[in-house]
Amino acid sequence: MMEKWEKNIKKYPWHLLIALFALLGQGMWLCGSCEAVPLDGKWKYYESGHIEPNMVTLTNLNANMMYNDKRWKLYEQGSQPELRPDTNCIILSTRLPKVIHFNSPVLFFVTENQSVRVFLDDDMIYDSQDVFRGNHINGTRWHMVNLPSSYPGGQVSFQVYSEKQEDLFRLQEISVDDSLMQTQRIFQHDSISILMIFFSIVVVVMLAMHYWIEKNNSQLTHVAAILFILIGIVRMAANSWTVFLLYDNLSFWYYISLLMLYVQPLPLMFMVYQRLNGRFDQTARMAICGGTIIPALAVVLDLSDIAGLERVLTVDFMWNGMSLVMMSSILWNSAWHDVAAYAYNVRLAVTICTTAGFYIAYFLGVYFHVISLQNPWGNVMLVPMLVSILYMMNRIIREEHRLKEENKQLEQEVISEKHKAQVDPLTRSFTRIKMAEVMSELINAAEDSKLPFAMMMMDIDKFKSVNDTYGHAAGDRVLVGMADIVRRNLDARHTFIRYGGEEFMVICSMYTLTEAWELAEKIRTDLEKSVLLEGRQITCSIGVSYWHTGGNDSEKAMQERADKALYYAKNHGRNQCVMETVLTDAS
Repeated sequence: MMEKWEKNIKKYPWHLLIALFALLGQGMWLCGSCEAVPLDGKWKYYESGHIEPNMVTLTNLNANMMYNDKRWKLYEQGSQPELRPDTNCIILSTRLPKVIHFNSPVLFFVTENQSVRVFLDDDMIYDSQDVFRGNHINGTRWHMVNLPSSYPGGQVSFQVYSEKQEDLFRLQEISVDDSLMQTQRIFQHDSISILMIFFSIVVVVMLAMHYWIEKNNSQLTHVAAILFILIGIVRMAANSWTVFLLYDNLSFWYYISLLMLYVQPLPLMFMVYQRLNGRFDQTARMAICGGTIIPALAVVLDLSDIAGLERVLTVDFMWNGMSLVMMSSILWNSAWHDVAAYAYNVRLAVTICTTAGFYIAYFLGVYFHVISLQNPWGNVMLVPMLVSILYMMNRIIREEHRLKEENKQLEQEVISEKHKAQVDPLTRSFTRIKMAEVMSELINAAEDSKLPFAMMMMDIDKFKSVNDTYGHAAGDRVLVGMADIVRRNLDARHTFIRYGGEEFMVICSMYTLTEAWELAEKIRTDLEKSVLLEGRQITCSIGVSYWHTGGNDSEKAMQERADKALYYAKNHGRNQCVMETVLTDAS
């Protein structure tokens, strides 16, 4: 089972990447059918001034009276009107569409660091129950408000509170639609995150399987990569809208996301530390210690009710951003001093540098209020690591598989791409190109260690008449049959070569002359008993020679002795095996 996994996983990473983008496109296409009715009528806002959140008891609103108040000002969605410095509460108001489209209408909107109450005409129909009840309101979440059947043309007002004045007007994606379609919008928003989570889980499973199968020095790096992805998964889940369907607690998910953002760079730093091999250890340790102490300090301050996780975030962003850039630079430098791990270190350095770039860009976007802290595009910093891990796993497993393939039997080696030039396509035996390589190795072994080896030259008797009588196709079938008979008598000690035409050679490692003759006789007998061509007996003649140690022999001389023994067999009746010593006796 594990061998099958190792074989197939070489191609799976790229299939997973294709599947990721295919599913993403399909999910966006399916969710793109939502046709909500936006509230694009005339908007006005009323500046309520500064209020104490838990002291607000407003439960109804005289909308007509307030709407005619001169203090109401026109408001264009997306703008940021100037308010008094101490203002932390406003009222936004507009009219709902007059045409009824839906059986179960739902008002949908998204808040960011805001607490909201919704009024329809004079009555409060929704209370987010956050700051107005003394709770924290950090984070982004969606709201769905069921509208009564009398809603068309009604005056809808939003009482908005925020601790940050720039967030007061950040009511987003306000629309009216069917409840099912509004729920679909939630999953549309999370389509990227859901697919990323699924994809990340698959990568974690692949890493974990490889971690348990291969026991090597890269295990701790595997653990760090798994931790990095798991932290990313938790953060993506905490940032999603779908998570509020499971547990509706804005503060909980906000602080989980914040904490994961603090600790996510640490596994990357540890991966670099593992690859440095003693170089720049002090610098790497300092970066890891700083990346650990800052989150710990933030948590302690937060537990002391000082909002440490938010106040220290800028320091953590700056420290981790600089640390990642510095450590990727160190790893790049280290690659030039570790030739064996050069490719791996360079890929890891590029990955961490890319991740650092996303990390810094994300920080700048949050700092200058371009994106929110929980924006799903913040998850993009996970992409370089996922792609890099898949690439590195692919290369590692390919290399391991290649090394194992080299130890397999001759038949598997013959059909491999590496030996195409050395294999005869008809008989699947080696060609003369392989002969020179094998002979060189055996001659060196024979001279250095006195290890014997022998050679057989074999030729099919009267093969020309087979071609002339039955045709070349029949001749090819005879050659293939002859090669199969020879091959089933051989093992890893033998090298089977098609020398040319109907002539074959077998080089026998660790064989004496007598042992090689006995093997040749067995092959000749098997061929004689086999039926390769209907109505025609096929036989062969074989000449056998061996290597003469002591420095007086050569490859050419050994081959000439085998060739002379072969022709002696042909000239003395065919269908027989002759050793080179017979030639000496005959002379």
